[in-house]
Amino acid sequence: MPLTLLNIIQNVQANMKICSVDGCNRVVYAKNICAMHYGRFRRKGHINLLRGNAPVGARNKFNKHKLGAKDRNILFLLTFEEWMKIWFDSGHWHERGTNKGQYVMARFNDIGPYAIGNVKIILNDDNVKECHCGAKKSYETRQKISLKAKGHKRWVGKKHTQKTKDKIRLARLRLLKVNNTQETI
Repeated sequence: MPLTLLNIIQNVQANMKICSVDGCNRVVYAKNICAMHYGRFRRKGHINLLRGNAPVGARNKFNKHKLGAKDRNILFLLTFEEWMKIWFDSGHWHERGTNKGQYVMARFNDIGPYAIGNVKIILNDDNVKECHCGAKKSYETRQKISLKAKGHKRWVGKKHTQKTKDKIRLARLRLLKVNNTQETI
């Protein structure tokens, strides 16, 4: 068959992929979606398109969560399907995040692995409060934090003002006073 302009156009059209979003007939730009839907995905993080039972990008978010747990030496025993079910059952999938007013998957008392029965979906603010509730760092941990801060480029050369030092001293005294009254009770 001779190569004519008509044959070339027909071959190109036969090999073109169409956007996978229902009702969209545009040509694929990336990730099996057109340029418009890809732009929406980049801006919003989703296009309300379900792949199987999960929103687009859910697998990446799961993997990011799993790797974050690994970096913090926390076991992550949830499968993707279990992780998605927990989020969908909570009703807060589209409100996920680590900013104020957003929801996170937290472990009870920050103890144990990410596993069924040991996780809950709560506001990030509540998770932060729960994490620091009465927890004391060991002397070694405080020393490590101090050494790391001294070498940090944002801390080098900075000194606390006298006003800040006084506030720190008063806070420590109040804490000691509270701890001493609790011990006597």
